[in-house]
Amino acid sequence: MYIVDQKGLRGLVVRHILLFLLVAIAVYPATYYVSPDGDDRHDGSLGAPWASASWATRRMQGGDELVLLPGTYVQRVFDADILQPPSGSAQQVTRIRGSDSGAAVLAGADNLYALINLSGAHYVEISDLEFTHDGQEYARDGINATAEPCSHIVLRNLHIHHLDEFGLNIRDVTDLTVDSCTIHHCGFGAAGGPEAGSGGGWQNVRFTDSQLSRSGHYYQNGDSENPYGRPDGFGIEPGPGPVEFVRCRLEHNHGDGLDSKSDTTIVRSCIIANNRTDGLKLWGRYGRIENTLIYGRGDGDATPTPWSAVVIDTEFPNAVFEFVHCSIDDSLGQNYCMWAQYDHPQVPIHVNMLNTIISSRGRRSSLFLTETVNFSVSHTLFWMPENDILLQHGQDEYSAETIPALGDGVLAADPRFVRPAWGGDGDYRLSASSPALNAAMPTHLVVDLAGNPRHQGAAPDLGAYERSTETAVQTRAPLSKFNVSCAPNPANPGTRIHFYLSKPGPVNISIYDMLGRRISTLNRVYSAGSHYAAWDGRNDQGAVCPSGIYLIVLDTETYRHRLKLALVH
Repeated sequence: MYIVDQKGLRGLVVRHILLFLLVAIAVYPATYYVSPDGDDRHDGSLGAPWASASWATRRMQGGDELVLLPGTYVQRVFDADILQPPSGSAQQVTRIRGSDSGAAVLAGADNLYALINLSGAHYVEISDLEFTHDGQEYARDGINATAEPCSHIVLRNLHIHHLDEFGLNIRDVTDLTVDSCTIHHCGFGAAGGPEAGSGGGWQNVRFTDSQLSRSGHYYQNGDSENPYGRPDGFGIEPGPGPVEFVRCRLEHNHGDGLDSKSDTTIVRSCIIANNRTDGLKLWGRYGRIENTLIYGRGDGDATPTPWSAVVIDTEFPNAVFEFVHCSIDDSLGQNYCMWAQYDHPQVPIHVNMLNTIISSRGRRSSLFLTETVNFSVSHTLFWMPENDILLQHGQDEYSAETIPALGDGVLAADPRFVRPAWGGDGDYRLSASSPALNAAMPTHLVVDLAGNPRHQGAAPDLGAYERSTETAVQTRAPLSKFNVSCAPNPANPGTRIHFYLSKPGPVNISIYDMLGRRISTLNRVYSAGSHYAAWDGRNDQGAVCPSGIYLIVLDTETYRHRLKLALVH
């Protein structure tokens, strides 16, 4: 029998405790801090932060967190000044984020090729940061991942702008989430991969509550021409996907709004508006577009172009593309507002259209489908007052008189949008006299583009918006003020209210029920930049709010914004 005396037992316990602590210290992730006023000779703590964010990323271990304290971090030296976070794991994700106390800005200079390099990185989250140039010189990409595949990447609450090339330049990625990001004024494009991937392309990618706009409007510190032909809001080369966009805006890009060669592309509750070339372009095996508004091809320029509001062109036989509750409008004319299979006229595909409005107010702007397109259309409104032919399907032509024969609920009539637009913000809700009211077929879509509930128990409206006599929800807040959205919507039970502030100040957020009673408040002072406020679905007394429709009101000193939220238990 082995006997340990009391002294020996104490020593054994102490050794085990020390071993446990050493193991815990080795595996427990650390949090480090940097500040423009810091010193790289410090220990990286909150009280003694480092100065260089790129230097800090090279000292992190996988799963560590780096917090950038408020201020501007100028980056100019290749590659010493480029942030290169280490890979984390599914259990311990590597994180780089701004602090809650103010904006942290990564400012590139000297034609630096990227501000953050994620090539070969896995399990990394980057949030609450601003990317731009230093105000004097120019920089190229915001985030680059072109040298090696990356995976399990989360980009949240980022503001990327005024860079010479791409906001996000990624070649091969698996499991990418881009949430509540605003990317604008990037010379070559807001987000995408201009080269075909060698490691699988884009796989399992989701953009939510983000804005990809004004690509090509900025190059080398000015609104000048750039050497890249068609800067898209989003554009990628072939890959398996899926790539999904939910509650996003893609607008005023010098190229296409959304150009996807992914095998599967899903677009839900998005606005694709005022892009110079094609609005939406799909090349893969499957695409589904729902509750989406597409308008403004040409962005106000009357020069005739070969572009269209919607383009489908694929080499894959029997590919399927579905449009449900969409509003598609074209003002420029002089080209088809939608066409399918222009380069592959012998490849058979399926295009299904339900509860949609297609309006083309310009001359010579009908739909064109090759004869190999199997076109299934139901409960859809066509309006092309300057065109004798509304649809050309192979050798068949359909006029306003004959197009109703295509399917149940198909009609030719003025949809009577509240305010169609070209080059500016439009209001594509339906007026009280619209023939599109109560003309749709019930579907699984319980809310419209603005988050308003669709009619239940009665026929819903055609198009992206359900008419409501209540206060209209704005479809866009200018970048100079702030952009507002909430997700998820419907909520079960909580949601995040996302907004962007051009300058610091108080933001008062109130939640009202449908009786007009204020049930919860979320008030505080925010710095300039992108933020979110979380609401857990409870009132100020802590009680769970019942299912129903709620109104979220955001107030600043100069601006008010309203959102509707469906709460479902």
